[in-house]
Amino acid sequence: MEKKSIDFFRTSNTAIEINEMWCPYCEGVFYELDMYELDECPLCRSVFVEEPSLNESDSDEYTLIVDPQTGIPTVIRNDEYEPVLRPKAIGATE
Repeated sequence: MEKKSIDFFRTSNTAIEINEMWCPYCEGVFYELDMYELDECPLCRSVFVEEPSLNESDSDEYTLIVDPQTGIPTVIRNDEYEPVLRPKAIGATE
């Protein structure tokens, strides 16, 4: 699959991390945003008294991009794009 080009200097964007979780009650697998934990299992509806387990080997990162001209959001998986690099200014040093 060809990677998409994204110019982060011309879009409003933020990273989104999605974690795979394991319910201690029904033992089902569900997904949630990092730092925005669920209060109950979406599968069995048990309220979390005991915290669900995080599958540390399985988390995906996405980027939410808002088109500055239309306001339309797009979510992309981070391994599907190639960032556009800002051109160096004439005479700039690294």
